[in-house]
Amino acid sequence: MATSFTRLMSGRHTAALLATLGGGTVATGFLLSEDGPLAAEGRSKLYPPSSDFPDLRKHNNCMSAALTPAIYGRLRDKVTPNNWTLDQSIQTGVDNPGHPFIKTVGCVAGDEESYEVFAELLDPIIKDRHNGYDPKTMTHRTDLDASKLSGGVFDEKYVLSSRVRTGRSIRGLSLPPACSRAERREVERVVVTALAGLKGDLAGRYFSLGDMTDKEQQQLIDDHFLFDKPVSPLLTSAFMARDWPDSRGIWHNHEKTFLIWVNEEDHTRVISMEKGGNMKRVFERFCSGLTQVEHLIQERGWEFMWNERLGYILTCPSNLGTGLRAGVHVRLPKLSQDPRFSKLLDNLRLQKRGTGGVDTAATGDTFDISNNDRLGKSEVELVQMLVDGVNQLIECEKKLEKGQDFKVPPPVTQFRK
Repeated sequence: MATSFTRLMSGRHTAALLATLGGGTVATGFLLSEDGPLAAEGRSKLYPPSSDFPDLRKHNNCMSAALTPAIYGRLRDKVTPNNWTLDQSIQTGVDNPGHPFIKTVGCVAGDEESYEVFAELLDPIIKDRHNGYDPKTMTHRTDLDASKLSGGVFDEKYVLSSRVRTGRSIRGLSLPPACSRAERREVERVVVTALAGLKGDLAGRYFSLGDMTDKEQQQLIDDHFLFDKPVSPLLTSAFMARDWPDSRGIWHNHEKTFLIWVNEEDHTRVISMEKGGNMKRVFERFCSGLTQVEHLIQERGWEFMWNERLGYILTCPSNLGTGLRAGVHVRLPKLSQDPRFSKLLDNLRLQKRGTGGVDTAATGDTFDISNNDRLGKSEVELVQMLVDGVNQLIECEKKLEKGQDFKVPPPVTQFRK
């Protein structure tokens, strides 16, 4: 059956129409129409990649440093099996030239296959963000044996709270930037059904953001558990806020020390936390809970996204590998005023944030200190780095309290030879 475009182009007035408007104008108008069979693919290929290349002259993120016109030209028209494109991946980095407190990645994945289809861009970004880890030649290791951790109980005069978190993605379903409503609901169904199998001190309850009562909502706010609709442009430009709050929710155990966020930035965010300085106990609960959750997911015929090059697959390339961020809220009134503080953190492979999260600056003398790395080291190694580093920060603080000086240690080794 002839399309409207075919009928138009075969009509007896075609020559006059083309002469008046130009063939390109007619084709362009058709491609932009709602019923044009070529749709987005046709619109994209109507112009060369050089005409589509984003203006990155004032940008400062990992994506803008890695993306060249040549790479863009080779990748622009590629799509993953779930129809995720390069332009969708980099949109957050295009819309957000820089971040006032940290250097951002500037791109996200729409599905597991994004890391293969767009590897020419993502591999250099991963290498940049993960301190030289090369996904082409290196492999990642996982280790959730908490008994290997040495120390981990901090001086509570300085450490106010301890927390370990990671993310996990369900294989076969698109990631939050790209998922359909049906996929998001399936993630919720799979995860909540699995979590019902947790027993003992991990047993708990799920709260759907769309269905909770006002009382439940206020309690979660008071507990500082509730995550809200994303307002950060880093997230909204990555399509994270669509259909809010459909199929988003929070699960926590009865003791409120083990939490799982569903369909926030990742399919799941798994969090172990408590007040005080007992990071060892927090990590033990984290490893035990995460292992049990994975087993329950597998029992129901699903599995987490993982491969030996990138470890666990998550939405942002910054969270590949372990996806782990072990952090403490720590008071460092004197050390934080020392001009060597930032250098000390860099050499220990630690980062500081405000206690309100990634989008907040530190205020006062209390900081959220966490490991800077995710990929190339195991969970045990990263938590050990955090433990050793925070102990060193506290020792420096104690020396300054006594009027003594401290030495900045040399940079820690990132990868084993």
